[in-house]
Amino acid sequence: MKGRQTFKVHVNQPLSALDYKVLSLLYQPLIGHEAFSLYLILNELSKTEHEKDFNHQFLSDLLNIRVKDLLEARKKLEALNLIETYQDLNHFIYILKQPFTARQFLVDTILGRFLESEIGEENVQVLAKIFETKKVSLDTYENMTSSFDEVFEFKATDLLKLDFEVYGKMNGRLKLNHSFNYELFLEHIKSHHKNPKLLDEKIQEKIAQIGYVYGLSEIELADIYNENANGHLLTMEALDMYARLNYEKNNQVISAKNKNTSDATFDYERINPMVIVQKFAQKEMQGMALSTVNELMSRRTIEPGVLNVLLTFILKNKNGILPNVNYLEKVLDNWLTHGVKTTEDALEQVKRIDKDRKVKYISKEKTKSEEPDWLDKYLKEIEEMG
Repeated sequence: MKGRQTFKVHVNQPLSALDYKVLSLLYQPLIGHEAFSLYLILNELSKTEHEKDFNHQFLSDLLNIRVKDLLEARKKLEALNLIETYQDLNHFIYILKQPFTARQFLVDTILGRFLESEIGEENVQVLAKIFETKKVSLDTYENMTSSFDEVFEFKATDLLKLDFEVYGKMNGRLKLNHSFNYELFLEHIKSHHKNPKLLDEKIQEKIAQIGYVYGLSEIELADIYNENANGHLLTMEALDMYARLNYEKNNQVISAKNKNTSDATFDYERINPMVIVQKFAQKEMQGMALSTVNELMSRRTIEPGVLNVLLTFILKNKNGILPNVNYLEKVLDNWLTHGVKTTEDALEQVKRIDKDRKVKYISKEKTKSEEPDWLDKYLKEIEEMG
């Protein structure tokens, strides 16, 4: 960092009064007054009417510290995930990030223990009392809250796309039947495994998705995480692998009753993809198939019913072996170009394909042994159309 180097400041979400309170009482004892002041000044500079370049000497003069000390203050903000720094030669972009909530800081990450080591247990208890909230007793009440999909009939294969960014926050997600209590998951993560990055919104979504795909409860997934984290943040790829191994270990036998269940009994919109995999995938390939499903869900926004029909369609016609994710995407893209948006659309698409397949088979008058893998041929036709 040099005095003449310039920078711009961006803030993705305006700070609330509670954010300032958390910064002042919880973060400031850890980062010190210089880093705390730097964060506040950068936040104010981001509010200028027009985007403006500033230089580091300007910041140094405002804070009345040397540029060298300015760099140390910035590093403290980076270490506590309050700022992201990007550099292009002599120009920087600083992206300010929101502080954690008091609960996230004190309970859900190692920062609470870090603060305790700096100011003592008694002082931490005093600060925690300041953020105490009164919990409503619901012991005699039943939760009657309706979920989104119970109230609204709406199916979409893609999320809304905008040409610009809008403010967002992790709280206030839609309550779906396939919900994942992330706070319960965090409560069961051992303290030495609690990493601030576990509160990242994308990480939360990935973990909830892995739990959904493999049919794991919050506590079961937390146990898998604890067994394999080794004090470090477990990557989502590694967590998926360990979840798959856990599935393969605990699902060696699939009952004949499930194997003989009629397709008509399936509620494609509500069942877990794991049920489809257990019914149609070869036993020794089920864990890998679920991993492929997880990868597809990470890449694409796909309505659950459409996903389940797609999996059924491919597994039934590939002898219980689910191909790689690129293979699945080609079929999915073809379905979307044919207007498939809902579960009903997907089922009609399967009927149309089966009908066309039978017509072609009869017209060619070939024996089954001479017929090439029709699904591979179908995909080849898709590629030629593209």
